[in-house]
Amino acid sequence: MAPETRAGPRGGAAGSEEITKFSGFDPHKLPQAENQIASRNRGLQHLAARIHEPGERPLYELFLELERGADLHDTLERYARLSPLAEFIAALGGDRFAKPRVVATGRCGL
Repeated sequence: MAPETRAGPRGGAAGSEEITKFSGFDPHKLPQAENQIASRNRGLQHLAARIHEPGERPLYELFLELERGADLHDTLERYARLSPLAEFIAALGGDRFAKPRVVATGRCGL
């Protein structure tokens, strides 16, 4: 059952204390929550920048691991550590997918 609300002087609910008390919202914690979110976003942005450097193939392998249930943060951090090896990975062709091959079977039309 929803609590009754009274109209305040501008048509809104009367008394922000009632709203805060009912919803559990604490306006004093808002800046702290925003800082936590911003800090987490900076960390993820850093990981994203490092993870994409080695190329599309390592990124694909990361997605496969996550799809199989690997821990998100451990996997992201592990793949981010590949960043300094990006040139080495590229030199060996590990940064991209293998080109598709056409294999002749010797049978025409089948």
